[in-house]
Amino acid sequence: MANALMKQQIPITRLLLFIAILIVFMFIGGIITTIGVMTYYNIPFTDLSSFISDYSNQDNITGLGIINAGTQVFGFLLASILFMYIFGKASVNGFWLKLTGILILLSPIVMILANPIIGLSMELNNFLIPEGSWLETIFKPMEEKAAEATEAFLHMPDTGKLFRNLILIALIPAVCEEFVFRGVLQSQFAKWTKNVHYGVWISAFFFSAIHMQFYGFIPRMLMGGLLGYLLVWSGSIWAPIIAHFTNNGLAVLASYYVQHQPGLTDEIFEEQTSTLPVVIVGLILFGLSLWLFWKNSKWNLIKKEYLFEESDYPPKY
Repeated sequence: MANALMKQQIPITRLLLFIAILIVFMFIGGIITTIGVMTYYNIPFTDLSSFISDYSNQDNITGLGIINAGTQVFGFLLASILFMYIFGKASVNGFWLKLTGILILLSPIVMILANPIIGLSMELNNFLIPEGSWLETIFKPMEEKAAEATEAFLHMPDTGKLFRNLILIALIPAVCEEFVFRGVLQSQFAKWTKNVHYGVWISAFFFSAIHMQFYGFIPRMLMGGLLGYLLVWSGSIWAPIIAHFTNNGLAVLASYYVQHQPGLTDEIFEEQTSTLPVVIVGLILFGLSLWLFWKNSKWNLIKKEYLFEESDYPPKY
């Protein structure tokens, strides 16, 4: 367990050390899973670069997904657990692993109903990167490369690839990213600033930035903020994990559905699900679900524990 010296470190010190741990563990995870994929698919080291950049083969896609998953499990999940081991369970409030009944069940509904407003924020995001601007020159090539990889991953000719994506795109990122961004980063920023809103939105900013897809920066940051509030209102990390899994999983299922419905395209599906009445009803229901979540919030019960530590209190004489 954590020794007394480590327990006494202030949140900003812990954050800096965590970044170092994160980088090292992501590197180790990437190396281990890359070697495993090369061994399984019998790929010579000289062919590794072409293997990684070739999206035409489903074996390549699966291999890349495994490498990414391994990097997340090592770099995010195990690094977060090591953080708690080094600095003590209280530093992250035991990751809030307790279940909280109705709020756990409500969290995926809140996330589903948030999609209209998150989708609308994409228009603002596009407005901030004008066509022909220097920002477009920087971000457009990165976005096109990411879009190419996403399209390749979401090509699912059979149910086997569907289940592969539900694990690699939905389940593993939901667990690993929530432990890092809501479990460690949000808690440390909140304890450092003594303000839960700063904790939520600073971690949401980094959550969006690390994806390196700036045409979706604002929508992803809004999603990160919502996930952050789901944690502090429910008092459980399972709320954002389940909501995150729901968001990613529905995207995978929708893509699979479109691909296997003759005559249906992404554009047609988006038009059918983004009509004005649907958006308006969705926004109303989102507001209602958010109000119900806030109404049953456990924040007042966990506020002191979440923001303050033993070192924040004056010594007893």
